[in-house]
Amino acid sequence: QKNFDKALAVNPDNLQAQFGLATIHETVNEKEKAFLIYSRLRTKHPDNAWVKVRFDYIKSTQTHYYLKQAELYKNQNESPAYIDALKKAILYSPEVIDIKIELADFLNAEKQYETAVKYYEMILESQANNEAVLIKIAEVYEQLNKFDSAVLIYKKLLEFKPGDLVVTNKIN
Repeated sequence: QKNFDKALAVNPDNLQAQFGLATIHETVNEKEKAFLIYSRLRTKHPDNAWVKVRFDYIKSTQTHYYLKQAELYKNQNESPAYIDALKKAILYSPEVIDIKIELADFLNAEKQYETAVKYYEMILESQANNEAVLIKIAEVYEQLNKFDSAVLIYKKLLEFKPGDLVVTNKIN
């Protein structure tokens, strides 16, 4: 590790040294550190097969691991550990919307509205027209007394469901 650090001090873009450092982190079970290095390398070297393989492997195994942990904690009614495990799964697979929905819905049910809104907003960044999430976030805004935000969401929902009485009543 010291040799890789020295090589990176001389040349921070040294692919072999970065890859070697990531491999060491992976070997000593520092998966998150390895994943972050591989993530940066994927951006800089998208065609490098070795980087892709290691990145994809850690991404899939860690996502799977934390989802299994979350399931275990949920069954044991250990809410903080359940939330943490879902957040870790999101770290490794931020594109998997279902994990974010599960976490946001749980936080909403636990009346952790501010945090739930953050995850619903993350979902809407990639799925702006997800009606189910739009309804949920509007309801959370109501719980937070952010009625202007809720009305904006309900008006957007009216674009998908013109004349919907439930949505119209919510706006009124």
